Amino acid sequence: MKRLLRIMFLRYLLAGGTAGAIHLLLLYLFTDILGIYYLVSTSLALFIVFWISFILQKYWAFGETSPHRFGRQAVYYFALHSMTFVSNGALMYLCVSVLGIWYIFSQVIVSLSIAVVTFFINKKYIFHQTKISGINSEDSASL
Repeated sequence: MKRLLRIMFLRYLLAGGTAGAIHLLLLYLFTDILGIYYLVSTSLALFIVFWISFILQKYWAFGETSPHRFGRQAVYYFALHSMTFVSNGALMYLCVSVLGIWYIFSQVIVSLSIAVVTFFINKKYIFHQTKISGINSEDSASL
């Protein structure tokens, strides 16, 4: 079971890292290329990556494939994502405007902090599965 949890967490980080990389790319594009204020940029980027993140987390990281739970999980995931959206904005403001940390580095730190907390919430309440698609506790050597 510990091995399964480690694989699930690794997949969660990889899926979140993919969404996070897209988020950073969009943040840079909106802020430096399009000249949009960084708090608006990070908000727009989070909105865009919501569905990418949900699909990757549901189907790949947590292996939850039931179609009848999709709507409920999307609502719960959206509620969690909304809370992280507010937390992200507040922590970004603290890091950038109060502490003077570069906005890209700030976003990496903020995203990693939020990721650790949300993994356990996702696992326990939103995508509460005991298997990862294609992986069970006896065959957990591959990603």
